[in-house]
Amino acid sequence: MSTPTEILYWEILPSIRSVIVFEMKDVHNMKQKDIAELLNVTPAAISQYLKQKRGNFIFTDSFKLEISKSVDLIISKKSSVFDQTNKLIQVFQSSKEICIVCSDKNNLKNCSACYD
Repeated sequence: MSTPTEILYWEILPSIRSVIVFEMKDVHNMKQKDIAELLNVTPAAISQYLKQKRGNFIFTDSFKLEISKSVDLIISKKSSVFDQTNKLIQVFQSSKEICIVCSDKNNLKNCSACYD
């Protein structure tokens, strides 16, 4: 059984990073080396995201829009990747999408343990 925190750490966080990487590469035409520097990860990690070997959760369009706003703030250096990643995790948790993922992963029905 996976806890919501484990799901956030092992599935959602890598997926957020993956969307950030694709946004930076495809929308902002950044080079992998520059993305790695900005995100403070190795170029190999960026390659893993681009090959879709990390972070495969599919977010809603509205959450992808939140990620896109965060990318703009990170690139413009108006906010740090750390702050924006934390904000995105909080937005994801408050949307209660974590309940859908957790219930599905743990084969639970009508679980609301985190929000009771």
